[in-house]
Amino acid sequence: MRNNFSFFRFLPVLSFLCLLALSLSQTAIAKVSATIILASVEGAVKALSLDEDLELTLDESSIGKSVDENFILTTGKNGKAVFLFSNGFIT
Repeated sequence: MRNNFSFFRFLPVLSFLCLLALSLSQTAIAKVSATIILASVEGAVKALSLDEDLELTLDESSIGKSVDENFILTTGKNGKAVFLFSNGFIT
């Protein structure tokens, strides 16, 4: 019985699989920026910019807005803030 297997018949398929694996690995390497959204706020909550001499008071009008990564958030006595992260985590 003659062996009908030929490496050259599968060369295009092998090339396609290699290119597919390479493109998927490049997609996985792409940097994804994180987003932090203010979900709720109670009491005294402030945001202090690390880049500028700027301090913002966060209140109900700030809910739903994104918080830049260059801010430090602080809460005063009885203050509370809840954040939604782009990966779905809530804290």
